[in-house]
Amino acid sequence: MAGGWWWSNESGSLASFVVESDLSSFNLQPNMRLFSVLYSGIFGYAFLVTVQSWCVRRRGPLFVAMFHPVGIVIANLIGVIFLGDGFYLGSLLGSIIVVIGFYTVMWGKAQEQKIAADHSSVSSKLDGETAPLLQDVEEQSASSTP
Repeated sequence: MAGGWWWSNESGSLASFVVESDLSSFNLQPNMRLFSVLYSGIFGYAFLVTVQSWCVRRRGPLFVAMFHPVGIVIANLIGVIFLGDGFYLGSLLGSIIVVIGFYTVMWGKAQEQKIAADHSSVSSKLDGETAPLLQDVEEQSASSTP
């Protein structure tokens, strides 16, 4: 997880330096710009960790991992709606593929849980049927010994 963060940080920094050659644009004066960067970094990350921890506790790690690609789709839609970004055919097709993959994995997980529940009910029925037989054998062996 930390390696992914580090790579994102380094590649983003490199791209920023290539696009913007004036180094003074990277200065953060102690005003609203600095406050907004710190606020979004601290509280955004705290919100992310809180929501992910809650999802892991409620549904498991697979559910959280599947939301990473869906988060990219949501970010694309928010960019189109609020920032006026262009919505291209590639973005649309990629979003459709990601959503189909997400629901396919969730469907498979539900089927897996259904099969596990069926197996546990079968084994509990078998346990219920075999337990009295074992108890009868133990009672007979105990009563036959003087």
